[in-house]
Parts: sequence; C-alpha cells; structure tokens
Amino acid sequence: VAKEHNFSKASFADRQTGNYWNQDGFLRQLKNDNADGWFYAYRDSGQATSISIYLYPNSSDIDLFVNFQQLNGRGLAGIAKSFEEVVQLLNSFKLEQSGFVYLINSDGIITLHKDKSLIGQHIREIYGDAASNSLLNQQAFNLTDTLIEDEKLLVSSSFIASAQWFVVAQVPETEVFASINEAGIQIILWTVFVAVISALVAFFIARSITNPIARLSELFLQMRQGKADLSYRLPE
Repeated sequence: VAKEHNFSKASFADRQTGNYWNQDGFLRQLKNDNADGWFYAYRDSGQATSISIYLYPNSSDIDLFVNFQQLNGRGLAGIAKSFEEVVQLLNSFKLEQSGFVYLINSDGIITLHKDKSLIGQHIREIYGDAASNSLLNQQAFNLTDTLIEDEKLLVSSSFIASAQWFVVAQVPETEVFASINEAGIQIILWTVFVAVISALVAFFIARSITNPIARLSELFLQMRQGKADLSYRLPE
C-alpha cells in the first residue's frame, strides 16, 4: 500500500498492547511518553478518525498522518505523506517584516510552528484566555489583538473544516500600521503639492483675467473725466 500510493509511512497498531508495525515490519511497543503520547491520546479520544502532524524525534522529518481506529475493536491504522512542502509553504509566507503563520488544531494546541519548542502548547499560554477564545471560533476569519512583552500583536485565524485545523497569522501592529502611516504621509504630501500647484495656476489665470479688466476700468475712468484718448483701441 505504501509503495503503490507513495506514502512515507503505512502503519498498524494494537489498541490494547500498543504493538506498532509499519511497512517494514514490527517497529516497537508504543509507550505513553512525549514521542508516542499521540497514540494514547487518540485511542482514548473516542474519535474514529484523526489528522495529525508528527515530528520524528531527533530528525527534521515531518509527516502528515491520517488515522482510523476501531472504536469497538483493537485495530488502529494510519497512512502518512511527507509534510515538508507544506512546511516550506508556511515558512515562505512573509507578513510585513517579522510576521509569520503557523498551525493549531481545533482544541488550540500548536501542531506546527517555526519555534519547535512551542509545539504541543496551547495558544492560551501565549495569548491569554480572551484572545485564544476569539481565535478558536470555527469560522472563516477571526481577528484579535494581544500584548506580549510590551509589544502589541495582531493575530488572525482561519478554520479549515476538512482538517479540523486553524491557520494562525501573527504580526506586530506597528509593522502593519507603519505602511498605512507611510501611505498617509504620502497622500498628505501629494495633497499639499496639488493644492500649491492649483493655487499658483489659479493666481496666474486670475491675473490674466483681472489685468485687462483693470486697464479697461482705468480707461473708462479717464473717459469720464474727459482725459481719454478717443483714438485708443480697446484690447480684444
């Protein structure tokens, strides 16, 4: 099965004993520790299926596992594909200067993060209760702000129903509004420039109109006083 579908792993486990096999044969008996705790958490979850990300101990390899278990039986099977391309895609996202994106599950547990020490932690430990509750709404887009080490952050989340995950984006507020403030300054400068040019143009247009009128007014005044030269030709 693994070769036919190009899976990185195909596995089977006994839900009672924890004995674990993959495509190469018997591997080990799973222990309820940091490396194999996923098995016991999933086994006791009461859910028939699960999608999870697994980082292999002492390795940079990351696999995406799709698992199925017999809730009333002993079998637990899983298949895995390399998640490296998705990891590269997430790491390639750049939000302003220091913003980034990462993945959490529907319970708020961090499953994939550029800081590997945070994997397995709940986002509540990072953002606090209020911000975490807002981010865990299972809808297309959530946005909140929070304060970490005196730095205000804008954090958004988007729920992926098919995987029961959230994609979370985090970026400092100052970086977001820096570009907006810069654009605002540019708009003000251009507005002042256009206003000055418009005023100059209006001034010269006004002079071109008022000067001939002033000359005509002076001429009519002279005519009224009997001092005008009647041979004077009015300008067009």
